[in-house]
Amino acid sequence: MKKSTFLSFIALLLCLQTIHSQKTKKEDKQALDTIKISGLKWRSIGPSLTSGRISDIAVNPNNPFE
Repeated sequence: MKKSTFLSFIALLLCLQTIHSQKTKKEDKQALDTIKISGLKWRSIGPSLTSGRISDIAVNPNNPFE
């Protein structure tokens, strides 16, 4: 009884692995060079922070007007 249960479990795992490998073969992943992006346009997405405020200021110590 234990051997037949074990063999059934192994057979199930092999079937699942075969089904998974067949699905991955069907999914052809495209390389980035072959993806067509000609329909996309540049657009402004707004400020990178949610508040839209300045988060950091840097001043040149040799020229404070820069």
